[in-house]
Amino acid sequence: MLQLDNRTPYEAERTVLLDIDGSEVWVVAVKATFEINKGQPILADEQEPVCMADEYYGEPGSSSMKYENELVFNKPGTDVVINGHAYAPREKPISKLDINIKVAGKQKRIRVYGDRTWRGSLIGLSMTAPKQFVKMPLIYERAFGGTDISNDDPKKQGAEFRNPIGTGFGLSSSFLKNRPLPNLEDPKNEIKSWKSRPKPVGIGLICKHWEPRRQYAGTCDQDYIENRLPLYPLDFDFRFFLGATPGLVFLPHLLGGEYIELRHLTPDGYLGFPLPEVVLEFSTLLEGQWIDHHAKLGSVVIEPDIPRVMLTWQTYLPCHRKTFELEKTRISDKSVIKWD
Repeated sequence: MLQLDNRTPYEAERTVLLDIDGSEVWVVAVKATFEINKGQPILADEQEPVCMADEYYGEPGSSSMKYENELVFNKPGTDVVINGHAYAPREKPISKLDINIKVAGKQKRIRVYGDRTWRGSLIGLSMTAPKQFVKMPLIYERAFGGTDISNDDPKKQGAEFRNPIGTGFGLSSSFLKNRPLPNLEDPKNEIKSWKSRPKPVGIGLICKHWEPRRQYAGTCDQDYIENRLPLYPLDFDFRFFLGATPGLVFLPHLLGGEYIELRHLTPDGYLGFPLPEVVLEFSTLLEGQWIDHHAKLGSVVIEPDIPRVMLTWQTYLPCHRKTFELEKTRISDKSVIKWD
């Protein structure tokens, strides 16, 4: 019952979840880990397991998310997530640097500054010159955002709900004096004054309780709590499962074979490689019959420091009131290139 016959070199997991209407669905996720060697993906000796729960860089709720639960279904597109650092060319200290990411015709550029602070003067706040750096973490803690609860009056408190753990947000100049500015900025919309409210930029996961992601969670009011919990709200939008930063979400799904280019995210300055073209087949024995179904690529996680790339596919099959007759799913790799 509820078993996997995994005939691939990759990791796989399964579970039974509930759809919006409370119907049971059988969900299978497959995760493949590849090391990048001379511009080519090579199957890693150690395959990372399917992530079963959100993982953070630090304390959940007060730090950015590194990985998230991959056992989801009906994910409407592919997330491309990058966990890494910006590197100064030739490891020579630098005060400012642009990183570039290209995926399937899309491009994302972020300007990386060395550490800066708001300095007080007779004319208000000004920015100190950025310090030099060789390596800078590309995490949301270093992007625009934050929380200001310095005033005792709750009406005069606030947060940047697009990134409440960031830096640079404040409701008064006195609060921001001597505090750090963001290291990560949008080159087309840089901070001009302490009142600036630019969109936080990053290349990692957006936490589920941040905007714009949380708007897709649906209405969770008292009526929902009393009459519908633990089901999804009726107005739940499956875009909630898309956690990548805007510009790195792909609708429709990526298929494999797309070329990735990263600049200034590795010590030598450039990393380029094609996504592996993995072809998976699924067949599930339900009520004594084999049912074929297909998976879609839900996430691509790139870690240039290693370097490696992890791809996760999800597939699901309605099985409402049939879980006792759901025996197993057979997973096969039909790729033209046999990665192992």
